[in-house]
Amino acid sequence: MKAIKETSDSLTSTSATLEQAADDTLHRMASASSASAETTQRVRMTVAATRRLQFGDQRLAPEMRWLRSKIQTTALQRLLRMSLTVGNVARILTSGT
Repeated sequence: MKAIKETSDSLTSTSATLEQAADDTLHRMASASSASAETTQRVRMTVAATRRLQFGDQRLAPEMRWLRSKIQTTALQRLLRMSLTVGNVARILTSGT
């Protein structure tokens, strides 16, 4: 009788341990599933944002459009590269500038 009681207690303890392990596993699986869904959503958002950035680089922003003509005008005013020759230097020296 004593052996049956010990076996019953052991099975009860093992059953409780297995039940706790099953509950922990269930909670971890739910957490992993939630994290996976969140990661999927973030990847989709990142892909969409990357596409917007790629296409945005190809167009001028609305606030920059008015600068286009100003930029082109300024570009025309920039100094050009010229090679110095004896004739160029002589003209500069004789003009006084």
